[in-house]
Amino acid sequence: MTGCFSFSEVIERTYKSGFKRSGLRPVTIDLKDGTVVHFWVSKTRLESKPNLLLIHGLGASAIWQWYDVARRLSPHFNLFIPDLTLMRALEAQSVKRFSLVGLSYGGFVGYRMAAMYGDAVEKVVICCAAVVSDLEEAAKILVPESVKKLRELIGYIFYKPALARLVPPCLLHDFIEHKTLIIWGEHDQVFPLEMGKRLEKHLGDNGKLVVIKRTGHIFNFEKPKTYVKLLKSFLIQTKQQVHVSNGTV
Repeated sequence: MTGCFSFSEVIERTYKSGFKRSGLRPVTIDLKDGTVVHFWVSKTRLESKPNLLLIHGLGASAIWQWYDVARRLSPHFNLFIPDLTLMRALEAQSVKRFSLVGLSYGGFVGYRMAAMYGDAVEKVVICCAAVVSDLEEAAKILVPESVKKLRELIGYIFYKPALARLVPPCLLHDFIEHKTLIIWGEHDQVFPLEMGKRLEKHLGDNGKLVVIKRTGHIFNFEKPKTYVKLLKSFLIQTKQQVHVSNGTV
């Protein structure tokens, strides 16, 4: 087991160094009620850049899940990357307006934040998160209770055939009015593509679903370049538009 732990530590150090090279720094915010939130934020915040909150999914810390994406987005945004967040932590950073990207479990949090703090949120990107009735239900799906269940979940998150699907109910109670990009892996076996289609239908004219071909639940690892291009195209309307054919890339 020692070798496994040391390997994880090497990866962790590598990712932290990469975040720092990308112009990010770690901060710890005391919310004064016994809650402490750890963030990675842009070292220099520029008024010319939009603020962007990246909300990670369950299973690993923010640097593990956003490493490949953050270094590509850092030149274009003031980034705020928490180890799962509270609105008050952003307020402590004097952030008044921001867009957000919620990945997997982070999508549940992001959707709820957009519903609760609509005036503060500009644009929303929901990635492979079928918005359920509450966060406890999402946790039951995504927090395995045993090693066996953890191995099963790991099998689901990549694109692999012949694995049973975990299908939670899609119970949407909060409508949001923000322009929302919905990104889904074509072969997501945690939250099947049908759930992304339901979310798009639920949001009506405000929602647009884009499916990344030949990916599973964690397309941010499988096709990070495509993912980042979609984010930039939607959030800052770059000249380099992504060619989307019939809702897929």
